Amino acid sequence: CRKYLIVNQEAFNHQKLELVINDAKAELEKRKEKFDIIVGDLADPVEGGPCYQLYTKSFYEKILKPRLTDDGIFVTQGFTHTGRFSLLFTTPLHKSSNMWLPTLLMCHL
Repeated sequence: CRKYLIVNQEAFNHQKLELVINDAKAELEKRKEKFDIIVGDLADPVEGGPCYQLYTKSFYEKILKPRLTDDGIFVTQGFTHTGRFSLLFTTPLHKSSNMWLPTLLMCHL
């Protein structure tokens, strides 16, 4: 990350940062502590794809939500936000997270 994410290099030196590169589901299942922020750098939620299970109701309710503090947030990078493919990618995310998240904010940066 320090080598290739040039814009954010200094962020990786912050004392509160714990960078974990691992299978998201397995990592969250084994941990017991709660987090203020969980950032998921996930592949697109294409049905049958390697990350599709990380965009399901089961993942959010049973694995992700219990690992967040009461005010905690989950942030994931987006995918195309316009055009034909936006429904393919945003619908699974919106459907699954809307079941327990009080707020789902999608934005284009």
